[in-house]
Amino acid sequence: MKRTILTITISGLVLTSNAQDFKIRKLEESNPNFPEEIYIFPILEGSDNNVAQKINSYLIEDQLENEYGKEKESIFENIWQTKNSPTARINSLSYKVELINKKLYTVTISGEFCSAYCEWYDMSYTFDLLSGDLLTLNTLFSIEGQDSLLQELIEYKRELIEQKIIKINEIIQSDTLDTDERNYYQEMLDLYQDCDSEYDELKNFRFVPSQNSIKIIYGRCSTHYYRNIDELWYFEKEIIIDNWIYQLSEIGKEKLIN
Repeated sequence: MKRTILTITISGLVLTSNAQDFKIRKLEESNPNFPEEIYIFPILEGSDNNVAQKINSYLIEDQLENEYGKEKESIFENIWQTKNSPTARINSLSYKVELINKKLYTVTISGEFCSAYCEWYDMSYTFDLLSGDLLTLNTLFSIEGQDSLLQELIEYKRELIEQKIIKINEIIQSDTLDTDERNYYQEMLDLYQDCDSEYDELKNFRFVPSQNSIKIIYGRCSTHYYRNIDELWYFEKEIIIDNWIYQLSEIGKEKLIN
């Protein structure tokens, strides 16, 4: 059975007024073994082929476990379901272009990853469109800025957990709970009381920059087994770039300040 391949150029995708040199081509393919399964992936194209190739190669290797340009049949061949492997490595693969301009390209890739169990994930990547390098919060902030931001994120998470614990204790003290409800909230209380709010560095924190701010997503309290009682889920903190100008690194100032 031949593969069905659809490529769609999103010519109108301009998230900032200067996004002229790069664009995203939406690659869409159906699984040849199960044609109803459709996979999509962002392919960066633009005036600098080396940068586009570097970024595409990184994303395809990290997400699809494949080497771009050396795939046998498809870039998706190592993650989709086959007749000999009834469970796909990744289901429901999708993406969202968060930002693309002269300086930066940020994309969030989402899917359901399956190994011992299956769980939904979101991963955000920000690339320097001059070099093709992956940027992290460590690269965007000075040493002093990293320390300040890390402490702010730690305190923010700690405060939310403390507030949640107070609310749970109030619920547990209610006389209206049945046994199952009381056990549910007791497990939730244990989860948050045991949750670690300490971090050593910012490098692996997920973040999404925009024109004026950076949204940082990090540190849920639950493992897969306890995810259904984790009402706080991932912590999100948005910071205004203008408030952190003097704590940015040189590359951070170059890439984040308009």
